[in-house]
Amino acid sequence: MSLADENASLEAHVTGPELEEVLGEDQADRELLRLAGIRRQTLDALEVAEGHVAQVAAWLADRLGVKVTVDVKAVAVKDDGSLERDAEVDGGLAARARMIEQRLELYHRARLDEDPKALSVSLPSGTLVSRAGQWDWNVTDESALIAWADAHEGEDGIVSIVRRKPAPDPEVDKNALKAQLVKRDGRKIVARGVDPNTGEKPPGLEVHEKDRTFRADTSDV
Repeated sequence: MSLADENASLEAHVTGPELEEVLGEDQADRELLRLAGIRRQTLDALEVAEGHVAQVAAWLADRLGVKVTVDVKAVAVKDDGSLERDAEVDGGLAARARMIEQRLELYHRARLDEDPKALSVSLPSGTLVSRAGQWDWNVTDESALIAWADAHEGEDGIVSIVRRKPAPDPEVDKNALKAQLVKRDGRKIVARGVDPNTGEKPPGLEVHEKDRTFRADTSDV
């Protein structure tokens, strides 16, 4: 298949089925294969562009009499073959790749609903990987949190979340905070940012989980 035919096939595919349609396993594998093709085209385009830019930079340097450096790879390629995008995608290969990645994410979310242990799904044309979001601990009012900690220090499970030396003023110890203000059911953590005994949320502290991440690894295809 020529490059033009492959592009036409990809264009028809990504503008066809509704995004909300959840894929089956065979469809997901075909999507991974198409995604790998788009990523190869992207790398080829970057390589061609790099050659042209190098020529223009050399001409400009000769014209101006000063060294000119231009980095064509403003769009970085990650190890899994995907693009590190700093700007919104509004067309071209990047938009096609993003559409397929969204469909694969829907497929992987459905698999996780069926089996919470399916964090990695291996298919012939690549691997889908999901990671739980990290927890964000944000101290919004340090004075209020320190006052609460002083009032609760010594209780079961709370040693100290305040560091007093060598700092001139008391400050919250973020590591101690994350270690102690968790509520457990046996070994399982059931709540974060709370009094481990009562489940009370301390003042001056906000804790929330960031969104789960999904990625499609086509680096071996």
